[in-house]
Amino acid sequence: MSVPVTEMERFEGKVIKTPNGEMVIDYGQNLAGYVEFTIDAHAGELLILTHGESLDDQLL
Repeated sequence: MSVPVTEMERFEGKVIKTPNGEMVIDYGQNLAGYVEFTIDAHAGELLILTHGESLDDQLL
């Protein structure tokens, strides 16, 4: 009993490689919504997607 959920805006992510070798998609702000991205990988490769935020630029 509420209004339908609709996409209001899209944000382009910036790919960053951390000092420990992890790839991060940085959207520059805290968001509510869904994530969509394309990767080039082989069948059977493991992809771990963790949502979170970093409040300290030095962590990246």
